[in-house]
Amino acid sequence: MPEQATIPEDLLNDSDIITNLEDIIQSFACSLDLDEALKASLGKILEYTRAEAASIFLLNGDDELVCQGCAGKVDIQDPMLKVGMQVLNQSIKESRSILVRDTRESGNFQLEPGQESTISTRSILCAPLVIQGETIGAIELINRIPSPSNPEGLFDESDSRLLNLLCASAALAIHNAIMAAEVLRSEKMQQELTIARSIQESFLPGYDARHPIVGLNVPATNMSGDFFDYQLLPNGKYMFNIGDVSGKGVDAALLMAKGSSLFHCLAKSLDSPAAILRVISQELHEMTTRGLYITMIGGTFDPETREVKLANAGHPPAILHHSDGRFELFESLSPPVGILADQQFEEVSFSLADGSLYLYTDGLSEGLTRGAEQAGGQADEVESLKSLIERWSQLPAQARLEKFVEEVSSTGSRFDDLTVLIVGNQDRDPGSQG
Repeated sequence: MPEQATIPEDLLNDSDIITNLEDIIQSFACSLDLDEALKASLGKILEYTRAEAASIFLLNGDDELVCQGCAGKVDIQDPMLKVGMQVLNQSIKESRSILVRDTRESGNFQLEPGQESTISTRSILCAPLVIQGETIGAIELINRIPSPSNPEGLFDESDSRLLNLLCASAALAIHNAIMAAEVLRSEKMQQELTIARSIQESFLPGYDARHPIVGLNVPATNMSGDFFDYQLLPNGKYMFNIGDVSGKGVDAALLMAKGSSLFHCLAKSLDSPAAILRVISQELHEMTTRGLYITMIGGTFDPETREVKLANAGHPPAILHHSDGRFELFESLSPPVGILADQQFEEVSFSLADGSLYLYTDGLSEGLTRGAEQAGGQADEVESLKSLIERWSQLPAQARLEKFVEEVSSTGSRFDDLTVLIVGNQDRDPGSQG
């Protein structure tokens, strides 16, 4: 069992010691900057222990001792610090204070030939910084300031007990400062993610009942790799798309923004979904170096004739639900965009008639099948989607989307971004189905 620092009653009865402890804790409380707090506290420890030099070391993520600050006659670059590392390591390993009263009695505390230090070591005292049974670092003192009662300037057991007491207080304060800094970093990161998500949402069109297309995106985390878009062109037709970026995190989110923006811009000058996908694929292949790609469906919809042109690049099949209940699938005929430099994409044309076209990412289909498997059954992705569409086909399009998300989320099986797009909804005609 590691030896813990104890607080001797004779030290607790010393009002100067209590005042020093209060000063140390206050120095941490006054600053959320750990470096500043460490330096301020070291100065007080140096003063109250009457040492010539003091250094504080903390363990980093690789369990390596790193000097975080010095006070007195040494600085972080002083070679004398390396001389005392063996004592520091022993103090941390055994979780107890280590006193080398007179280093001159040992040959282990000498500088290498050619090295120079601002201090000549006579005595070394180290004590661990322990919080909740975990050693997070140590404080090292070098030499007691000579006095009439201690002319050689050597530490003794009373100094060891005092440093143990100071370290017990400092460890708690350091731990609190580290936790406060982590909270601030976490809050800042959350703010940045919130801003990033709001930027992503700005790429997505909002619901507008005047349009025969409606979509919904629900990210699994703050950053989404899914996207959809639609826009009304001057010729009265709509250009629409849905995409899913491979991978997760910031890289996927950036590629999502690029892919969505490219499609939106190209749709203003190219009327062929296949041609648009080809240009995007060329651009992403040239610019993307991390092996990322996008599965995507691009299409046009003419609300007057209800004709659709569709190009599917490695994406899950689009599903056409006819008004008589039949289903028709439009599978991918091409690889995802961004994989090949000069990829040609196939394009199909068909009529929606009185039906609705459903485009989705695998967050919907896989979420449905995982939910069925968790319930002890087996489910085919496409058949599960057909059943889902049939259950809610009588609802307005926006309500349908919300029901889709609700069903997947209720199973607790949604681990991916979920995006759905419905093309050709006829909510303005209460008698229509699809």
